[in-house]
Amino acid sequence: MNSNPTISNTTSLPTTCIAAGLRWSAFNLNTDHFRNGDIIPVAESAEDWEAIGQMGEPACCWYRNDRQIGAAYGRLYNWFALNDSRGLAPEGWRIPMLSDWERLALELGGFPLAGRRLKSKSGWNMMGNGNNQSGFSAMPGGGRGVFGSFLDLGDYGNWWAANEASPNDACFVYLTFIDSSMIIRKDGFKSSGFSVRCVQPV
Repeated sequence: MNSNPTISNTTSLPTTCIAAGLRWSAFNLNTDHFRNGDIIPVAESAEDWEAIGQMGEPACCWYRNDRQIGAAYGRLYNWFALNDSRGLAPEGWRIPMLSDWERLALELGGFPLAGRRLKSKSGWNMMGNGNNQSGFSAMPGGGRGVFGSFLDLGDYGNWWAANEASPNDACFVYLTFIDSSMIIRKDGFKSSGFSVRCVQPV
Protein backbone atom coordinates (compact mmCIF):
# COMPACT_ATOMS: atom_id res chain seq x y z
CA MET A 1 0.00 0.00 0.00
CA ASN A 2 1.35 3.42 -0.92
CA SER A 3 2.57 5.73 1.83
CA ASN A 4 0.85 9.10 1.87
CA PRO A 5 2.96 11.47 3.97
CA THR A 6 1.45 14.32 5.95
CA ILE A 7 2.24 17.35 3.81
CA SER A 8 2.54 20.81 5.30
CA ASN A 9 0.98 23.73 3.48
CA THR A 10 4.36 25.45 3.49
CA THR A 11 6.23 22.76 1.55
CA SER A 12 6.32 21.57 -2.04
CA LEU A 13 4.15 18.58 -2.89
CA PRO A 14 5.56 15.43 -4.45
CA THR A 15 4.33 15.30 -8.03
CA THR A 16 3.05 12.59 -10.31
CA CYS A 17 1.61 12.79 -13.83
CA ILE A 18 1.82 15.87 -16.01
CA ALA A 19 -1.21 16.32 -18.25
CA ALA A 20 -2.75 19.18 -20.20
CA GLY A 21 -0.16 21.62 -18.94
CA LEU A 22 -0.67 20.79 -15.26
CA ARG A 23 1.42 18.96 -12.69
CA TRP A 24 -0.72 16.85 -10.34
CA SER A 25 0.26 16.05 -6.76
CA ALA A 26 1.38 12.47 -6.20
CA PHE A 27 -0.78 11.85 -3.13
CA ASN A 28 -4.12 12.79 -1.69
CA LEU A 29 -3.74 15.80 0.55
CA ASN A 30 -3.07 14.91 4.20
CA THR A 31 -2.78 18.15 6.14
CA ASP A 32 -4.70 19.59 9.07
CA HIS A 33 -3.55 23.19 8.48
CA PHE A 34 -4.56 25.89 6.06
CA ARG A 35 -1.90 27.64 4.01
CA ASN A 36 -1.75 30.50 6.53
CA GLY A 37 -1.05 28.08 9.39
CA ASP A 38 -4.53 28.02 10.93
CA ILE A 39 -5.74 24.61 12.03
CA ILE A 40 -8.51 22.90 10.06
CA PRO A 41 -11.07 21.53 12.54
CA VAL A 42 -10.83 17.74 12.83
CA ALA A 43 -14.31 16.25 13.22
CA GLU A 44 -14.04 12.72 14.56
CA SER A 45 -17.55 11.99 15.78
CA ALA A 46 -20.50 11.72 13.42
CA GLU A 47 -22.28 14.40 15.45
CA ASP A 48 -19.41 16.87 15.08
CA TRP A 49 -19.07 16.18 11.36
CA GLU A 50 -22.78 16.77 10.76
CA ALA A 51 -22.93 19.90 12.94
CA ILE A 52 -19.89 21.54 11.30
CA GLY A 53 -21.28 20.79 7.86
CA GLN A 54 -24.65 22.28 8.72
CA MET A 55 -22.89 25.49 9.77
CA GLY A 56 -21.00 25.61 6.47
CA GLU A 57 -17.64 25.45 8.24
CA PRO A 58 -14.49 23.56 7.12
CA ALA A 59 -13.65 20.14 8.54
CA CYS A 60 -11.36 17.20 7.86
CA CYS A 61 -10.75 13.69 9.20
CA TRP A 62 -9.09 10.40 8.50
CA TYR A 63 -11.31 7.55 7.35
CA ARG A 64 -12.68 5.98 10.55
CA ASN A 65 -10.34 8.38 12.37
CA ASP A 66 -7.59 5.84 11.75
CA ARG A 67 -4.07 7.25 11.36
CA GLN A 68 -2.85 4.17 9.49
CA ILE A 69 -5.64 4.48 6.93
CA GLY A 70 -4.78 8.16 6.65
CA ALA A 71 -1.17 7.28 5.91
CA ALA A 72 -2.31 5.40 2.80
CA TYR A 73 -5.28 7.46 1.64
CA GLY A 74 -4.83 10.96 3.04
CA ARG A 75 -7.56 12.96 4.76
CA LEU A 76 -11.17 13.53 3.81
CA TYR A 77 -12.26 17.18 3.56
CA ASN A 78 -15.64 18.79 3.24
CA TRP A 79 -16.01 21.27 0.39
CA PHE A 80 -16.00 24.22 2.79
CA ALA A 81 -12.35 23.48 3.54
CA LEU A 82 -11.53 23.80 -0.18
CA ASN A 83 -13.40 27.08 -0.48
CA ASP A 84 -11.92 28.70 2.63
CA SER A 85 -10.08 31.97 1.98
CA ARG A 86 -7.13 30.80 4.11
CA GLY A 87 -6.22 28.34 1.36
CA LEU A 88 -6.15 24.54 1.51
CA ALA A 89 -3.57 23.97 -1.23
CA PRO A 90 0.09 24.83 -0.51
CA GLU A 91 1.65 27.99 -1.90
CA GLY A 92 1.96 27.73 -5.69
CA TRP A 93 -0.70 25.03 -5.90
CA ARG A 94 -4.48 25.10 -6.25
CA ILE A 95 -7.47 22.79 -6.09
CA PRO A 96 -8.33 21.47 -9.59
CA MET A 97 -11.39 22.80 -11.36
CA LEU A 98 -13.81 20.41 -13.03
CA SER A 99 -12.31 21.44 -16.38
CA ASP A 100 -8.88 20.25 -15.15
CA TRP A 101 -10.29 16.81 -14.37
CA GLU A 102 -11.99 16.75 -17.75
CA ARG A 103 -8.74 17.56 -19.58
CA LEU A 104 -6.94 14.90 -17.56
CA ALA A 105 -9.51 12.29 -18.60
CA LEU A 106 -9.35 13.30 -22.26
CA GLU A 107 -5.57 13.12 -22.28
CA LEU A 108 -5.82 9.57 -20.91
CA GLY A 109 -8.09 8.36 -23.70
CA GLY A 110 -11.48 9.67 -22.60
CA PHE A 111 -13.80 9.06 -19.68
CA PRO A 112 -14.48 5.35 -20.37
CA LEU A 113 -10.75 4.53 -20.21
CA ALA A 114 -9.30 7.11 -17.85
CA GLY A 115 -10.22 5.31 -14.64
CA ARG A 116 -8.10 2.26 -15.38
CA ARG A 117 -5.15 4.47 -16.30
CA LEU A 118 -5.52 6.57 -13.14
CA LYS A 119 -6.09 3.75 -10.64
CA SER A 120 -3.27 2.21 -8.63
CA LYS A 121 -2.14 -1.33 -9.39
CA SER A 122 -3.29 -2.57 -5.98
CA GLY A 123 -5.71 -1.70 -3.20
CA TRP A 124 -9.02 -1.86 -5.09
CA ASN A 125 -11.58 -4.49 -4.14
CA MET A 126 -12.85 -7.29 -6.38
CA MET A 127 -9.95 -7.16 -8.87
CA GLY A 128 -10.79 -3.54 -9.61
CA ASN A 129 -7.18 -2.40 -9.81
CA GLY A 130 -5.92 -0.23 -12.64
CA ASN A 131 -2.69 -0.21 -14.61
CA ASN A 132 -1.61 3.23 -13.34
CA GLN A 133 -0.38 4.12 -16.80
CA SER A 134 -0.71 7.80 -15.85
CA GLY A 135 1.37 7.56 -12.68
CA PHE A 136 -1.52 9.12 -10.76
CA SER A 137 -1.85 6.13 -8.37
CA ALA A 138 -5.50 6.78 -7.52
CA MET A 139 -6.45 4.92 -4.34
CA PRO A 140 -10.00 3.97 -3.26
CA GLY A 141 -10.17 6.22 -0.20
CA GLY A 142 -13.97 6.14 0.12
CA GLY A 143 -15.74 9.11 1.63
CA ARG A 144 -17.80 10.46 4.51
CA GLY A 145 -21.51 11.19 4.31
CA VAL A 146 -23.22 14.34 5.56
CA PHE A 147 -24.34 12.57 8.75
CA GLY A 148 -20.83 11.35 9.50
CA SER A 149 -20.90 7.77 8.20
CA PHE A 150 -17.74 6.44 6.54
CA LEU A 151 -18.42 4.82 3.17
CA ASP A 152 -16.84 2.72 0.41
CA LEU A 153 -13.17 2.33 1.38
CA GLY A 154 -11.65 -0.02 -1.19
CA ASP A 155 -14.56 0.41 -3.59
CA TYR A 156 -14.60 4.10 -4.57
CA GLY A 157 -12.19 6.99 -4.80
CA ASN A 158 -13.81 10.45 -4.70
CA TRP A 159 -12.03 13.75 -5.36
CA TRP A 160 -13.41 17.26 -5.03
CA ALA A 161 -13.33 19.86 -7.78
CA ALA A 162 -13.24 23.52 -6.81
CA ASN A 163 -16.48 24.27 -8.66
CA GLU A 164 -19.67 25.06 -6.83
CA ALA A 165 -22.73 23.49 -8.51
CA SER A 166 -25.50 25.02 -6.39
CA PRO A 167 -25.91 26.56 -2.93
CA ASN A 168 -25.82 23.07 -1.40
CA ASP A 169 -23.78 21.06 -3.90
CA ALA A 170 -20.33 21.02 -5.46
CA CYS A 171 -18.61 19.08 -8.24
CA PHE A 172 -16.50 15.97 -7.76
CA VAL A 173 -15.15 13.03 -9.72
CA TYR A 174 -15.02 9.40 -8.74
CA LEU A 175 -13.54 6.09 -9.76
CA THR A 176 -14.99 2.71 -8.85
CA PHE A 177 -13.79 -0.88 -8.62
CA ILE A 178 -16.60 -1.90 -10.97
CA ASP A 179 -15.25 -0.44 -14.23
CA SER A 180 -12.57 1.65 -15.93
CA SER A 181 -14.45 4.94 -16.21
CA MET A 182 -13.90 8.29 -14.56
CA ILE A 183 -17.28 9.74 -13.59
CA ILE A 184 -18.10 13.43 -13.12
CA ARG A 185 -20.82 14.46 -10.72
CA LYS A 186 -22.28 17.87 -9.94
CA ASP A 187 -24.41 16.89 -6.96
CA GLY A 188 -21.97 16.30 -4.12
CA PHE A 189 -23.26 17.70 -0.84
CA LYS A 190 -20.73 20.29 0.32
CA SER A 191 -20.71 18.75 3.78
CA SER A 192 -19.58 15.36 2.40
CA GLY A 193 -15.99 14.27 2.93
CA PHE A 194 -13.87 13.47 -0.13
CA SER A 195 -10.19 13.26 -1.03
CA VAL A 196 -8.27 16.20 -2.49
CA ARG A 197 -5.49 16.46 -5.08
CA CYS A 198 -3.67 19.66 -6.03
CA VAL A 199 -2.37 21.02 -9.33
CA GLN A 200 0.08 23.65 -10.53
CA PRO A 201 1.18 24.87 -13.95
CA VAL A 202 4.10 23.04 -15.52
